[in-house]
Order: sequence, then structure tokens, then C-alpha cells
Amino acid sequence: MSKKNIFVLSYAGGSSLSYLSWNSHFKKNIMISLDYKGHGLRYNEKLDSNILDMANDIAEQIFDISSKDKFVIFGHSMGGIVGWYTVHILNHRFGILPELLCISACKAPDFFKIKKHIITSENLLSNYNLIRHANEYMVKSDYFKEKILPVIRHDYQLMNDFIYDRRFHKISIPLYTFYGIRDESVMKKEIQKWVQFTNSQYKNFYFDGGHFYFDDTENRDKLCNILDNL
Repeated sequence: MSKKNIFVLSYAGGSSLSYLSWNSHFKKNIMISLDYKGHGLRYNEKLDSNILDMANDIAEQIFDISSKDKFVIFGHSMGGIVGWYTVHILNHRFGILPELLCISACKAPDFFKIKKHIITSENLLSNYNLIRHANEYMVKSDYFKEKILPVIRHDYQLMNDFIYDRRFHKISIPLYTFYGIRDESVMKKEIQKWVQFTNSQYKNFYFDGGHFYFDDTENRDKLCNILDNL
């Protein structure tokens, strides 16, 4: 059986480097974590100005790597909505589709409501999910505030300004969702609504954790095992 490429799309402010610890879990498939412009190994590139531009860039990367290979897309949080649009772009621009779209800790598109406010560094530094994931020591460092926080702020602003484009609706491939039962930023009904965005199979996986449920070793092992056996 040939291996599939599992393309991983990061959360707001994350990068390919955020998933280095996942590599050792994959034996049957190949995990490939991609960077958005201005993130991770592409830190010197200009940040995209909206979610759709991000998705176009990701679609181009995937097509360059896997135009003739089987592949799956996994997107966490912001990566979930980027992944959703990436599937549509791959279909319409390149005529290819992943075997499966996996969306983690991201509410369905029609739950996004424009907030009409500016995201500030102060807002972000008081964000429990951010501090819990990055650890308090790192968040207080000058490097974090000068190099990482502006990228996080940029991504949060894109998500804040995001409006669902109803031209993009149901996909024709299976869609799986992943969710931490103690996630305070995404409600259960917002995850389950994804069932209405596919004409194919839908599955939902729950984990005992919060927004970054995979920070827990047991949860990460379970998640990676699911992805490796797709």
C-alpha cells in the first residue's frame, strides 16, 4: 500500500516547526507540515492579507508536492478554515482533491461573524489558550513579543475579519472533525455543524482536552495514530 502525504496546516501564529514532535509517530503515511507566508521557515516573506490568499498559497504548495499522489489535509483552528478553502481551490484551480479533509478545533464557516474590532497585543497576551499553549515564560520573553506576537496578531485579525463566502459550500470528499471537550473557544455545536459541509462521509473524534488538546502526550499519540492509519 502506497503512503499518503498528510499535509498539516497550523493554527494562528503557528508554523511547520510547531509539529516537529509529530514526525516520529508516522510510519504508514508521511506527515508534511506546511508554512504560511511570513511563518516559520518562510519568516522573511510578506504575510498574506486574507484567509483566501493563504489558502491559494497552500494549494500551490500541495499541488507542487502531491499533484499525482494520494494526500489528506489536516488543519487545526485557523488551519481548519484555511484547509476548507484549500480543498475548493485545489478542485477548481488544479483539478485535484485530497482523499479526506480533517478539521480540528475550528467552528463551521457559517458560525464566523465579523467582529469589527482591532486585535491588539494586550488582547492576545490575556488570551488563556495562547498563554497555556506557549507557556507563560515564553510569552513574557522579548523574542516572543518582537518576533512571534506580531504574526499571531496578524493571524487573529484575519480570523476576526473573516466572512464566510457562500460560493464555497459542500465538498464531495469525506470530512472528519477533531475536538477537545474542554475547549472554551469552540462549542460542540459549532464543530458538529461541519456535517452539513460535505456530501460524503462525516466522522467526529473527541479528546479529553482544551483547544490544544494534542499538547497532552496521550491525546497526541491518539491523534497521530488516527492520521497515520487513514
